[in-house]
Amino acid sequence: MSLVAATDNPKSISTFARCCLALAAISSQICVSFTKSALYVLAVNSSRTTNGEITFPSTFFRDYLIVTESILSDGYDKTNDSYSFVVSAKLLVVLLRNLDSGHVNYIHLSVDCSESTAPSKRYKLNVEIFTKKQVLKKYQIGYQPAEFVPTDIPTRYLNLRRNVRINQFTLEVSTLKLFVDMTPSVSEDFGIDVKNNKIMLLAYSKQVVRDADYLKQAMLISVLMAINELPLSNLEDNLVGINFRLKDFRTYMNLVSTFRKDTRLSADYTDEEATIDTYFLQPGDPILFQFRDFGVSVNLIQITANDGEARQGEDQTEKLILKPARLKDQLMVESGNLESDLPTLEQLKATARDRGRDIELEAELTPEDEQLADLLMITYGNSHESGSESHRGQKRAREPDTFEEETDDLQFLEEPEFGPTQTTDKPKALFD
Repeated sequence: MSLVAATDNPKSISTFARCCLALAAISSQICVSFTKSALYVLAVNSSRTTNGEITFPSTFFRDYLIVTESILSDGYDKTNDSYSFVVSAKLLVVLLRNLDSGHVNYIHLSVDCSESTAPSKRYKLNVEIFTKKQVLKKYQIGYQPAEFVPTDIPTRYLNLRRNVRINQFTLEVSTLKLFVDMTPSVSEDFGIDVKNNKIMLLAYSKQVVRDADYLKQAMLISVLMAINELPLSNLEDNLVGINFRLKDFRTYMNLVSTFRKDTRLSADYTDEEATIDTYFLQPGDPILFQFRDFGVSVNLIQITANDGEARQGEDQTEKLILKPARLKDQLMVESGNLESDLPTLEQLKATARDRGRDIELEAELTPEDEQLADLLMITYGNSHESGSESHRGQKRAREPDTFEEETDDLQFLEEPEFGPTQTTDKPKALFD
């Protein structure tokens, strides 16, 4: 196998499953990228306003392997020395939704993407799950090779932090999770307002009126805290107000709150709670949430709303754009090399045999092509019928023509004998 990622740690299994399920709530497609040092899993929604990126270091897995020798060029990036592809989020949800880590011995992910791989085994993600009841489950998920370029927003924001040109603050996960749990499900937006050395967290829904009728009532829930109560911040004497969608942020908080349910002791034997680092510029620019625990990095980037306020300083909107992974077909269309991916004559013949079509082509198949076509041929439902099955099929074919004859034959069946009280078709009473 060219790519392998496997673990038998119950905590790692449950963490990996929860992360994939959280990303599936953001987008219908999930990008997976294997590198030498880490495994990247990310999702960007269709409107490109939310980006969820999770990094699993190689030490997170018990077995982690990436072999780039004779690897397929589709999906391989020589610059980053990585192989990336896109899978359907729905299929991952089906496999991992009810996965109980306490009843699983290990989970094994592998991709065979070398040039010597048979065409029938290419572009498939192999998932192997072995339960404690000695049940081995194997699945194959088809994928599409893609080009994955990590967003530079975290790096750019960290560079701006050194020059004190970005707003940042740190808040405990428990505090944010408690506030998110208090917000009703009808809440649509989440806001952060900084004023007079205080920070206010808001969850609200705007009022919607149509034809003098209230289609949606306004709702607002807020929490006010002093800035000096935050573990870390540079918001003193600042006047900032931003807002963004609450749906994806709620999913993010539900995920990070499960990493560490209990507090752990720090070096000085004091309770240290998990925290989230937040970075943002101005309304309309992305806001970055960072969470790290047990070597796993969970980032959420959301585009904030601009309420028409005048922007100050350099406009970063055009530079800070969320870009999803680009599929192989899209790259070929952009580069103009789409013709190189057209199927050859041998591939068309193999496809015709798979579909059961009797197409006569002028050229003859070589022995290698015949063997490949036999491997790709679908035998289920195309096997030769037995004698009894063929007879039944012929009988069903004659049914419309022999219906009257069979009906007449039924009249000559032996009539059943009646009992002493049923000498005729109608029963008679015993005491008449």
